[in-house]
Order: sequence, then structure tokens, then C-alpha cells
Amino acid sequence: MSRKIIIEKHPDSNRKIYHVNFEISNTVIEDFKRPLRESSKPYLDKLGPTGKRIIKKLFEIEGISEVFIKPYEITVSKGNAFSWVKIDPLIIKVLSNQRIPKHLWDETLWEHFVRVVSGKWQSFVGKIK
Repeated sequence: MSRKIIIEKHPDSNRKIYHVNFEISNTVIEDFKRPLRESSKPYLDKLGPTGKRIIKKLFEIEGISEVFIKPYEITVSKGNAFSWVKIDPLIIKVLSNQRIPKHLWDETLWEHFVRVVSGKWQSFVGKIK
């Protein structure tokens, strides 16, 4: 079974819900706020290794302020000054257990698209010469 991630818009525009078809937490629901504190450790441990890794990685993403985690769902809150255009691809990579390339931390989704398309264009042009 391939991993599936469905993004649901939340009534609060600073929140999104990510539904997944694979288990990401061993607990019914836990809530974490930035910054993660030492007092969060027992709750992180209750999540299991997958949930713990996901929470820690999500809080490495600039702009994420709060995360609710359930076995098949994560609700992410961001600060007002941050854009989902930049945050969404990073969250998807974390949930997909993919390594996030350094350049993605520093570019918007549009910048990433332009970089990828221009690279493919250069490759195409090189083949027809």
C-alpha cells in the first residue's frame, strides 16, 4: 500500500489537517507547542518512534507553532506571518519520511517549481541540440 496524505483546510486559516493512511502515533491525541520543552519528553515517548520523529521534525520547520497528533491525523498551526506555500511541502516530506533537501528550507514552492522546470528545460534543450 502506498502512503497517502490528504490535506484538509481548517476553518482557522492558520491551521491545516493532514490525514494519512499509515499509523503515525501510538496515542489517542497529544498536543505540542513551540518550543518543545524537556517536560514534553514523556509525551513524545508515548507517541512511539514514528510520532516522536515526526513531531521533532515538524518543529524544525520555521513557522509551525502547534501540532496535534492522532494515530492517522496531524493538525498543524502556523504563525500569522508564515505562508502555507512554503510550509506545506516540508510537512508532506516529513510525513512521507523523506529527507528534506537544504535548498527547500530556503525557497518558496514557486521558487522550487521554477528551479525544477528550468532544470528540465535545460536538459531538454541539451538533448535536441
